Amino acid sequence: MVGNSQKARLRAFGAALKRLRVARGYSQETMAELAELTDDRFLRRIERGEVNVRFSTICKMADALAVEPSLLLRRPRALIRSQRAQSRKRPR
Repeated sequence: MVGNSQKARLRAFGAALKRLRVARGYSQETMAELAELTDDRFLRRIERGEVNVRFSTICKMADALAVEPSLLLRRPRALIRSQRAQSRKRPR
């Protein structure tokens, strides 16, 4: 059984993942392919916080997004700051 605290963390993780995916310009289908997920329906469930994801899956998704897995596990405010810093470092 998943408690309220864990549900909140799963939703926060899903929201962080979605923000990064959208920032990279990936559709759910593209992201699912890059991360070698079974299909984009699984990714939708992850982004809605409905799935408790294995660490190996987190690593695959992080690789697809070209970030460290720890970035996906940070608190939302820390994630937003990190995204802004990364976007400033990227050459245009």
